[in-house]
Amino acid sequence: MHEQGRFEAWLGGSNKKIQAEYIELLGGKNIGKYKLSKVLPGVDSIIESILVEQADFVQLEELKMEIEKKILEFINDITAMLNEKL
Repeated sequence: MHEQGRFEAWLGGSNKKIQAEYIELLGGKNIGKYKLSKVLPGVDSIIESILVEQADFVQLEELKMEIEKKILEFINDITAMLNEKL
């Protein structure tokens, strides 16, 4: 996110209809540390996760490793969540 200077991962839908269906499907469910989006103009995500709040571009290798670790965790968590809900 350029405005906030952070890295995020999003689960998105291929269109607004699919986005709304998954937000409804996951609404009221425990999605852990992730943020469930609302269907609003300008919102393209279904679920969001902040990977790095404030990136340290001086330590690029550590930043890369942190992003990689957290994105893999996000993928695994979302995959498990969706397999459980579907």
